[in-house]
Amino acid sequence: MSSNCQKTILAIIRATKPASPSGNLSSKYIFNRFNGPSICPTSFRSYSKKVKEAKQKVKDLKSEIKTDNEGNLELVDLDKLREKMDKVIHFLSNELLSIRSGRANPGLISSLPFKSKAEKAKRLDQVATISAKDAQTLIVVPFEEDSLSNIEKAIRNSGLGLNPLTEGSAIKVPIPRQTNEDRQKIIKALNQLTESTKVQIRKHRQDINKQLKSKEKAVSKDYYKQWEKDIDEVASEYIEKIDSSIKLKIKEIEKN
Repeated sequence: MSSNCQKTILAIIRATKPASPSGNLSSKYIFNRFNGPSICPTSFRSYSKKVKEAKQKVKDLKSEIKTDNEGNLELVDLDKLREKMDKVIHFLSNELLSIRSGRANPGLISSLPFKSKAEKAKRLDQVATISAKDAQTLIVVPFEEDSLSNIEKAIRNSGLGLNPLTEGSAIKVPIPRQTNEDRQKIIKALNQLTESTKVQIRKHRQDINKQLKSKEKAVSKDYYKQWEKDIDEVASEYIEKIDSSIKLKIKEIEKN
């Protein structure tokens, strides 16, 4: 390239770019005899530094992730996820036991809260034995006879529509037969319970997916997708348990 051509290029650059404090061409540019002005190598050094920092972050992230017995990275704890979802199912089971099906079932009143003056609140089955005398009658026998009246009151005020009767040292609890209207109301309530329980399962899935997302850059795309799939399979398993439990309860109600 001729000397005159070089001078012309430099003049154009000075006219369009601010000069450095020294009055020379901005330090961002150098002159390349083959291609004219180009980016200074310092820009590449800055970029290289950022790449190294990003790689180090990924390396640090991998070091924080646990491995299984085969050396595979465990991005999230599926066992803990199952424990949380098991608690949801346990709660659902207790709720289903407390719903009247038209037949005498000790679970209907076993979890009712009972509180005496001297003790903290307990479940009814912690202060008395509860059994089914026949298809329409429950028998409650308190461990302490002086708690008879308080237990009867707890059953009567439970909101279950029961009218217990004290007979000697025991309490008889007649279970009224359900009308079609009663059944429809209960089934509607069960459908609502189904949805609220599924919401809890989905919430746990959402929480663990957030944990998984934070480790996405530490593994390959395929490995990450497999963990997403595993989480979805666990959640689906518990959703099926909910549906199965509710269907059995509805069948029980419709039968009686």
